[in-house]
Amino acid sequence: MQAGARHPHPNRPVATGTPQQISPADLGRLVDAGRHWDALQHAPAFSQRPEPDAWLAEARAWIALGIARLAADALTRLTAGFPAARARDDVQRLISDAAALPDATIPASTLAERARFAAEALAARGIDLKDDLPEWLDTLSARTTLLARDGNILRLSPAGSIELSGDHRSSAARLVQQSADALRASAGPITVEGVDPPWLALALLDATTADDRGGPAYSPRIRIIQADPLELLDGLSLIDNPNQMRRLIESPRVRWYVGQDAPGSLQRDIASSPGIRHDGPIVRPPSLRTPTRPTVEAAVRTSLGRHAIAHASDLDLIRERETFSRAGDPSPVIRIRRVALIAGRFTTVLRPMIDDLARSLSDLGCDTRIISEPDDHTRLTPAAYSRAFAELDPDLIICANHTRDDMDRLLGERAMPRTVPWVTWIQDSLPHLLTRDAGAAIGPLDLAMGLVTPQMIDELGYPRDRTLAASMPASPAKFDTSAADPALLKGLACDVGIMTNHAETPEAMCARLVDEVSSSPRSIAIVERIASEATRLADEPPQTVVVTAACESIVRGIVPDADPETRANLTSNVAVRICDRIYRHRAVHLARAICERRSVRFAIFGQGWDAHPTLAPHERGPLPHGPELAAAYAAAGLTLNITALGSFHQRIAECAVAGGLPGVLLTRANCDPARAALARDLATNHADEGFDIAGRPEHIGFATYRNETARRLGTLNGIVSGRETPYVAPMREQPAPAANEPFGVHDAIDLLSLGFTLDEPSLDALIARSLDQRWRDAQAARTREAVAARCTHAALANQLLAHYAKRASFDTHTTAA
Repeated sequence: MQAGARHPHPNRPVATGTPQQISPADLGRLVDAGRHWDALQHAPAFSQRPEPDAWLAEARAWIALGIARLAADALTRLTAGFPAARARDDVQRLISDAAALPDATIPASTLAERARFAAEALAARGIDLKDDLPEWLDTLSARTTLLARDGNILRLSPAGSIELSGDHRSSAARLVQQSADALRASAGPITVEGVDPPWLALALLDATTADDRGGPAYSPRIRIIQADPLELLDGLSLIDNPNQMRRLIESPRVRWYVGQDAPGSLQRDIASSPGIRHDGPIVRPPSLRTPTRPTVEAAVRTSLGRHAIAHASDLDLIRERETFSRAGDPSPVIRIRRVALIAGRFTTVLRPMIDDLARSLSDLGCDTRIISEPDDHTRLTPAAYSRAFAELDPDLIICANHTRDDMDRLLGERAMPRTVPWVTWIQDSLPHLLTRDAGAAIGPLDLAMGLVTPQMIDELGYPRDRTLAASMPASPAKFDTSAADPALLKGLACDVGIMTNHAETPEAMCARLVDEVSSSPRSIAIVERIASEATRLADEPPQTVVVTAACESIVRGIVPDADPETRANLTSNVAVRICDRIYRHRAVHLARAICERRSVRFAIFGQGWDAHPTLAPHERGPLPHGPELAAAYAAAGLTLNITALGSFHQRIAECAVAGGLPGVLLTRANCDPARAALARDLATNHADEGFDIAGRPEHIGFATYRNETARRLGTLNGIVSGRETPYVAPMREQPAPAANEPFGVHDAIDLLSLGFTLDEPSLDALIARSLDQRWRDAQAARTREAVAARCTHAALANQLLAHYAKRASFDTHTTAA
């Protein structure tokens, strides 16, 4: 093959459009303004007619870019066509400046070395260039590659004509910068057709790289397609940084399709991965010489058509099963054997929780399948769900934080089976779950499990008999630290640690929440008033106020006519969050001050603390949900769990099973259940030790100095009310605990030993006790035993299956009757 035969470049700089006609003076003004490449884009228009000012401007542009050879060519044309110009001072100065420029040529040996490096790296990715590399090397010596001062590349043909020219670096940077947010959020892969030069591909890779320090984070896949392998080597040989070259070629996020069969290879790749988004942005640098045939668009369109046919077939099978189910027993017996579980990959907690529950269900004999993104660079389509349901034929579907109707809305079509029991595992107070529609979506065979609040049942229509209030569990297997790396434990060690991602200051949170609802002046005013009242509420000691109830009252007072859904969202996602955040940060600052005074090690693990205005020196970064987080719990002398809410937080459970010692902020919401349990114990098991109270026959009195249970109740009463009494007087007839009552904070830890209030003496006393290793280890062992018995994924899996076994027994009995 003749050198350059497969490089059909136009004999002019690459342009992004048709240049407008401009005058030589305009060309000079572009150069004066530093727009050298814009000037050079128009320069060829003057090459066929004698325009000395245009050639002078061209020479100035090439000199500014450091390209002596092309500057000299322009000056030679000028002085040959206009000999008198040689006597001009400005021309003499330009001739001198051009002669003084260093050689901008990139040696052929350097380009060859880079190309060999690229070919070797691509071979490891399955791209074989062993026949193309020698052919490319044969063309190398006949062409000239020049490096401009601004990092752009010029390539000259053997005849000296310009094959590659232009401000490709700036063009690539502008394109990516203008669309950066859309590119990062692209649900489908970004396809780059052509990497000569490679700046667009490199800029896209950099701009769409996610920060995954806090766990899995989405970054779209990048597909690089090049029909001509020699053109590919042209581009890759321009990358002068081996690390940059290696990152582009070896990144698992980048897929390569090279050669005339690139479209076919792409089609086969798409065919092998149904249920994945394959359509996305396609970008081509204007310097692309050899486009694919058929086009990338056509290849993707053909493959997606086949996926659509398979998806329709799977939906038909699902609908057929639904019809069969409806035609049979209207109250079918539910036997759980096959379970599909749904959770997004890009969460710090939800996906790990689903993984652990699936493992526990498998241990109980269930066949489980998790429907989730397979890697950090892909998004699912409805076809992923229809295929999984068609293949598994599940008896139960468990979905984190979404009802069946939610999932159909998210997917944009009805893909969820209607007759398969559905469990909505509620792990957060999300707006879409605080609606009447969410409550109505819990069907006759469905279940709402997890953090189901009384407000959701009483006001939003969640069916009481189809809820399973359950605390967030921990995984003893994942958080087992018995074989933890000693070096890891040592590196994470501290005396007092806090694991939380709530780094945003209360003031910043208030401003953000107001900004998020800035749809109207009225909505802004409402949120500002709620934020102000919630901030004022946080002045109350948390052990004296039920935060959720108080926040509900605040919202009712400000928007009395609002519908239940609006009230629920304003309560949970504005008022409660602000009050909770204030308590959290107050406790963190208090702990920091105590640790500094005691000269003990204090550490904060979590996202965002490195930007905190005063606490940044104590941040230790986020920890993945697994061995690192478990080791941090085990290595901390005391881990503070700070929340204004009363629910048993997952972090307490995980800290306990890892062998850590959790300290808990005492709130009215976690003190009240503990007081109720103690009162039941007194009235039920210690009635013979009590005494009658004159005038109050419905109560029974106990001296706190004679009975340990009474002492504990009296102490908790004092914490809540601010004053202790020498006796307690619970009701003789204590209400029985709710059948659906979740595992509480008081079930796991001794609140009087491990609880603290937001004052320095209380927290200081807890920190001091935790420095006693024997006391610390005894408390940690006691807490671990309590959590392992009742608050694990295995316990939750048993609860879930027991619910449906009970339902099956009920249905069988009803059918027989």
